[in-house]
Amino acid sequence: MVEIAPFRGLRYDPARVDPSAAIAPPYDVVGEDAVAALHARSPWNVAHVESPRDSEGEADAGEGGGDRYARVAALLREWEREGVLVRDEAPALYAYEQRTAVGGERVVRRCCFARLRLSPYGAGEVRPHERTMAAPKADRLALLRAARVNVSPLLVMYRDASGAASAALARAAGGPPAFEATDDRGDEHRLWVVSDPAGVAAIAGAAASSNATIADGHHRYETALAYLEERGGPAGPDEGARWVLAGLVAEDDPGLVVLPTHRLVAAGPPPDFGTRLAALYGIEDASPPGGGEPAAADALRLWERVRERAGTPGAFGVMGLGGTGGLGGGGL
Repeated sequence: MVEIAPFRGLRYDPARVDPSAAIAPPYDVVGEDAVAALHARSPWNVAHVESPRDSEGEADAGEGGGDRYARVAALLREWEREGVLVRDEAPALYAYEQRTAVGGERVVRRCCFARLRLSPYGAGEVRPHERTMAAPKADRLALLRAARVNVSPLLVMYRDASGAASAALARAAGGPPAFEATDDRGDEHRLWVVSDPAGVAAIAGAAASSNATIADGHHRYETALAYLEERGGPAGPDEGARWVLAGLVAEDDPGLVVLPTHRLVAAGPPPDFGTRLAALYGIEDASPPGGGEPAAADALRLWERVRERAGTPGAFGVMGLGGTGGLGGGGL
């Protein structure tokens, strides 16, 4: 059972800031040059909080640097005093919609921001699929200790079997948004406050009948677990530490598009790699005509064959197996 609950969101006042100048990509996908550009774009860009910089202007990283995290906490308090950030008076959920282009087509993905009760992976309520690294978790934990806010959410998937949650979000999205912005990619972002009891109950009920799979944010989730232990654990006095900010998207949301992940294995596959794959998948030979090493045109042909089998679970292409290409399909 996944437990979510409304919360008093701390969010930008669009009357005080340019929304498109205030938003930023997730902290872990921007390099130093991009961070510098975001800082220069607006004194209120969220990168000042997520990716603070030291006095020399270099992006901060690592476990140390308590002063810079203290500056983040002070900055958040200053933004609240100035009215740049406003905390909602009553707890609510938040419908969020992202409009982007995938393969030349416009795609709309809708999710719900809520606070998600933390539970260890072993409980089976929240499921991971990645291993994490110590350095990013130390960095995020230092930020969380100082700021005591979740700056960015997890993205988790859940089952909305009845469609009640999706219907509640659609109703919320039928009105004017409380916040809307466009990023550098041209993606559109819109946010609505969901405070009606029926809508909140429908979304919370759908989550309670499902488990949650982390699509993105494993480091943030494990950081939140570590912070909870520091604050006395689940039975401790800090109620806020028992939760983490999450964006929940239904597994069957038509805008939840999973794109292929490309991997280059520098050392090359083991000699028996093809045999080992064949034990798990159905393999089709997609070798280029006449043999020889694969070229760019061969890669495109292989990619087209993979796209033709998009409906086959686990369809993927492999190049470099002894100078041949392979097409695999199936599931573990």
